[in-house]
Amino acid sequence: MLSLKGSSSAEPAIVAEPAPRDPGEPIKLPSFDRPTASLIIPVYSGAELTRRCLESIRDNTDQVSYEVIVVDDGADPTTKLLLENVEGARIIANEQNIGYLRSMNRGAAAARGEWLVLCNNDIEVTPVWLQAMAVCAASDPKVGIVAPKFVSPDGRISEAGGILWRDGTGVNYGRGEDPLRFEYEYTREVDYGSAAALMVKDQLWREVGGFDERYMPMYYEDADLCMQARQSGWRVMYEPSSVVVHLEGGTAGTDPHASHKRHQEVNRVKFVEKWKARLDAEHMTPDMRRVRAAADRLRGPRVFVVDFRVPMWDRDAGSLRMFEIVRSLIRLGYSVTFLPDNFTPIQPYARDLQRLGVELIYGSVDMRAELAEIGPKLTAAILSRPHSASRWLDTVREFAPSATVIYDTVDLHWVRESRRFAMASPVRVEGNGTPATHGPKAAALMELELAVVRASDMTVTVTEDERAQILRYVPGAETIVIPTVHANATHVAPAERRSGVLFVGGFEHPPNVDAVEYLVREVMPRVWSRLGEVTLTIVGASTPAAVEALAGPQVEIAGWVSDLEPLFDGARALVAPLRFGAGVKGKITQGLAAGLPIVTTPVGAEGLDGRDGENMLIGESAEELAERLAGVIENDELWRSLSKGGQQLIADKCSLQVLDERLGEALAKRRAQEGSLLPPLGAR
Repeated sequence: MLSLKGSSSAEPAIVAEPAPRDPGEPIKLPSFDRPTASLIIPVYSGAELTRRCLESIRDNTDQVSYEVIVVDDGADPTTKLLLENVEGARIIANEQNIGYLRSMNRGAAAARGEWLVLCNNDIEVTPVWLQAMAVCAASDPKVGIVAPKFVSPDGRISEAGGILWRDGTGVNYGRGEDPLRFEYEYTREVDYGSAAALMVKDQLWREVGGFDERYMPMYYEDADLCMQARQSGWRVMYEPSSVVVHLEGGTAGTDPHASHKRHQEVNRVKFVEKWKARLDAEHMTPDMRRVRAAADRLRGPRVFVVDFRVPMWDRDAGSLRMFEIVRSLIRLGYSVTFLPDNFTPIQPYARDLQRLGVELIYGSVDMRAELAEIGPKLTAAILSRPHSASRWLDTVREFAPSATVIYDTVDLHWVRESRRFAMASPVRVEGNGTPATHGPKAAALMELELAVVRASDMTVTVTEDERAQILRYVPGAETIVIPTVHANATHVAPAERRSGVLFVGGFEHPPNVDAVEYLVREVMPRVWSRLGEVTLTIVGASTPAAVEALAGPQVEIAGWVSDLEPLFDGARALVAPLRFGAGVKGKITQGLAAGLPIVTTPVGAEGLDGRDGENMLIGESAEELAERLAGVIENDELWRSLSKGGQQLIADKCSLQVLDERLGEALAKRRAQEGSLLPPLGAR
């Protein structure tokens, strides 16, 4: 165990010990025939610590099958009495005291689990601790070790991942700090984790032969194991959702000159001798000013991303697109720092980003200080939507002067607002779809968006049409098209098993409110007149009273639905009679990817090269929309043709591969300038 002071001089308070309990009081642990994880706990003394450890495991471990292996390393009489009254654990008794390291090796040799969890007896686990580590372990087949967030009994951080300097000394990152600060709340690769509660893949353990006995009796064996893991191609991860309380020193004491603690410096010398080449090549020289950079082993190019809030990816198309952009950046080998402009970590969406390894900034934060720290090393900044982009553009330029500033329009807001204005006024529309008069709000948005385009190095649009609009007003602007993206469904339920039609759209977006009112009042009555009972299901978050009032015998208002797949699998068609809006419509692309035929307007189809009758059905008026919707309900052959054509359109225009290629292209100039050697696509 490597346990050194870290980035804070604050020492955790020592809390009062609870009154000792009768060591003969039984402890009953669950038993599983096929445990996923084997929890290995060597014990020598500290019966009350061991009791609290075992009871916390019993009370706070579910969702993952496990076994507990306690290695009795010549324990004292009180501890032996305790172990005699433990049910459900496997007790392995050493004939004599052989020390922590060898006891751990012996316990691991008897383990049945796919994962080993190397534990001290001076820990208490909290709810979902093991489940969270298991989720992290399953996220990538290359994950070989997972370390939890260790906190002291007073609730402050003891260790949020370990740092190894070039001279073999270490830092318990975050020591003494608030465990909920954003720096400590995202999953990341680390140098090492302390073996007070360390999850290790059994395959890896056997490959390296367990703990190296040169570190007898203890200290640096866990750091050595993590170095061996990386040398063999495994990843060592820190998982903040797994929280373990560690009474540091409860096993070996805290005096570096006494008891087992004295072996720490002796073993540091051995560790450096063994790993000098890798330490010199991969680790920083000791410098507490660089501790934050050293805490994350992914030290390659970093991208700063700003959006108006954390992407609520299952609630609106813009959020889903941003979530996929972040995932694409990670696939391309970039580290990501994400700032929601409202500084709010909306859950569970914030955790979704953090599990990807995204550093999510939130709370009471001095952003000028943050950007002063990370700005000089930023490769790029992606600023999304005009209001958020305009707010942060100058600050990014100030603190990240060498970063490529990319403005992501999401859609051209002035185009959407112009169409809304035109629909409500008698002003005619030009041949290219642009209103002859924008209206005051659209004009203001246009000025704002074009100003951000001019001030940015590159502008991202979602359609070629909107790219042309940008170039019309800002000739020579560097632009790139990154559409909404989806992966096609691998299984599409046949037409014969389907019924009813579906509308999907978040109602914070005014075009969706207008579209659904138009659908119920103008389109569906014509369908019902022709076909009789056809159920319309309306799905969307933030449903306003005006939409709720549309409910009826054939109209179901479902509100927000966490999983759209059953609805996509059961509906006959998705209808989106949008009369204004801009950009690629997420509801359209999502339905196409699901193999669901689409009935929409020219506004809904724009940006996709949608062709009426080939990959979707397009109608201008309520009469045309109703006729096309009735046709796809009645005609199975048409349904199958549209389903196949729609998925082909997504593969050609909106696939994850297209996203990776376009985003990689957008960042290629900066990569070439820096000469950075990033891992190939999919390397992470």
